[in-house]
Amino acid sequence: MTLLALSAGTASQGRLPMTAVLTLPLLFAAGMTACDTADSLIMSRAYSWAYRDPARRLHYNAATTGMTVVVAAFVATVYLAKLTVDATGAGGPIAAYASLAGHFEILGYVIVALFVAAWSIAALVWRVFKLGERFTVN
Repeated sequence: MTLLALSAGTASQGRLPMTAVLTLPLLFAAGMTACDTADSLIMSRAYSWAYRDPARRLHYNAATTGMTVVVAAFVATVYLAKLTVDATGAGGPIAAYASLAGHFEILGYVIVALFVAAWSIAALVWRVFKLGERFTVN
């Protein structure tokens, strides 16, 4: 949204030609397209790996759902702590925990790294303990 506001503000002042003004939104659209494509390719690969075996699918879905619940609970408690601190002016550990709300761009990278680590560990455990041989479905 800010990108579009900057482009509109620059265009209204008449300092740049229209083609130069339109490059920012076009670059944004190209970047989002590239990120969405990469995400789709990665998730397609992950789902195809999980759906080859019913037991693997069960473990993959349980791990992914569990991680999603943990991350959602973490984000919710940080924002709840922030609301509590704003409403009551409380300090101490709750204020320190609430201060994480201002750093979610960094926490987003940490969350993605946690998902990658969890999936990597799950794949390693699957291979080391050969869980596919234990959970054969006829």
